[in-house]
Amino acid sequence: MSDQPEFVNPGVDFEKDDLKSNWLTTAGLAILAVTVVVMIVIAVLVGGLQQQTELEAEAVQVPFLDVRPTPPMPRLQPNPIDETTAEEDVASYLEKQQRILNRYRWVDKEGGVAQIPIDAAIEIVGKQGLEYAKNQGQ
Repeated sequence: MSDQPEFVNPGVDFEKDDLKSNWLTTAGLAILAVTVVVMIVIAVLVGGLQQQTELEAEAVQVPFLDVRPTPPMPRLQPNPIDETTAEEDVASYLEKQQRILNRYRWVDKEGGVAQIPIDAAIEIVGKQGLEYAKNQGQ
């Protein structure tokens, strides 16, 4: 044998049971497999959401959606369907009211009551006077 003496230290010992490498390998592979499966599931979900978003963007508008009337003032939030501004809404409203006031139509055809434009009514009253005022004076 060798010429050197063997060193013996009776107080020092080593671990008799080491960590089994097959358990460590199995746990590592299981964690890796779960991670890969989760990544695949997430990729599928994200792809589905992107496809759904694209389909919603390309969706045909419902024809009756534009028919819904704009609520009366004050509107605290804008109507997502009607993208006009408040000034445009007021101008449109006033123009519609002017059209109504400046047209001829029957209110009660059997009773002989008609609606005439304001300017025409003022002109008639100016020329003929009010029948009511004539009757009140007598």
